[in-house]
Amino acid sequence: MSALYSFIIFLVLTFLGVPVAVSLGACTLAFAFFLDVPLTVVAQSAYTGIDSFTYIAIPLFILVGNLMETGGLSKRLCNFAASLLKKVPGKLGSIMVASCAFFGAISGSASATTASIGGMMVPEMVEHKYSKGYSGALAAVAGTLGAMIPPSIVMVIYAMAAEVSVTDMFMAGFFPGIIMALALMVANTVYAFFTHTDIATKEDKFSIKEVGKTFWEAKWALLTPVIILGGIYSGIFTATECAVIATIYAFIVGKFIYKELSWKDTAKALAKTCKTVGGILIIVAMAIALGKLLTISQTTNLIQEFILSRTQNPTIIMLIIILIVFIAGMFIDSAPIILIITPLFLPILKTLGVSPVHFGIVMTLGCMMANVTPPVGVNLYIAMGIADVDIVTIMKYTVPLILVFMATYILIMLVPEISLFLPNLLA
Repeated sequence: MSALYSFIIFLVLTFLGVPVAVSLGACTLAFAFFLDVPLTVVAQSAYTGIDSFTYIAIPLFILVGNLMETGGLSKRLCNFAASLLKKVPGKLGSIMVASCAFFGAISGSASATTASIGGMMVPEMVEHKYSKGYSGALAAVAGTLGAMIPPSIVMVIYAMAAEVSVTDMFMAGFFPGIIMALALMVANTVYAFFTHTDIATKEDKFSIKEVGKTFWEAKWALLTPVIILGGIYSGIFTATECAVIATIYAFIVGKFIYKELSWKDTAKALAKTCKTVGGILIIVAMAIALGKLLTISQTTNLIQEFILSRTQNPTIIMLIIILIVFIAGMFIDSAPIILIITPLFLPILKTLGVSPVHFGIVMTLGCMMANVTPPVGVNLYIAMGIADVDIVTIMKYTVPLILVFMATYILIMLVPEISLFLPNLLA
């Protein structure tokens, strides 16, 4: 019952608009009080939980995205995507989705992807007669690809919680990320066809010469994911070491090759990164401490026994988890969702033969969806600001895209081979 009372405190504070880090901290302290556990245990668990070499990758991948946002790399990625999709109905929407996928392979952050690519593409889409609501909704949903296509901050947090390889998680996210991007592009094409928006004309000719030109201009940006993923997959770098190299590379390209990254922009990117990381790590620390208390109170064992006594079908359990993550994502950020739900359900799924890497992809997809479900959907609010629309307008267009997302999500959940093909191939 102490766990229930603590979570009620958390939910009440969250509904009242208290920051998630503070709400989670209050929940953790209340739980410790109910269990009569010394507060030193909470402090030690929080400190040792984030005292990890792997977690250094989080601020660095966020910094990479912030540097590239102002260093000219995202603009060149959009131009390259545009040259490939000239003849596609609704080409600007598809260009935005493809650009988010490219940028996601660099930044690892859903919010950075939405802000960077959406900031460039939404005004262009509105100018070409797309509705503001649809343009913002597509930017918000497509921006979540930054959390799926490796590198991914969400995957780093899950890998730490589940004690699995970050490299395996990155490899597992590659095909699901591409499938998600293709599903959104198909949905956008259908929207454009039925609304007669942005239909290709005779002037929109596919040109190999233009593709080659934009590819050459974007080569330094496109080389970034090659360095990141190639270095990790080949075993030359760890994920953290690769984040350091990617940060240095992004700075050099933006500052000295494209010459669009000023010292002032660099300082702003550093300040923005510190502000973002500060919030994330406080949440992570509190969630780790809460997980420790859940173990001490044997709440995790009680939940596992309760579920296994009713069903041992891994598909049903995974669907229950998807529902829980969907609901939790409306109120909680990605980090606490992963750090609280993973230790509760992963042991159950392991006993039923489910791969922890595949479960990690399911959790990551759930956290992607949390970015576009109010009242806490960060991507949604970023896109609302870019498109200059209210929550009702943007949600009218977001709901159909979420349904497409959910259909693809369930497909990936039901077919583990989509996630596990690359990790098993390169094992």
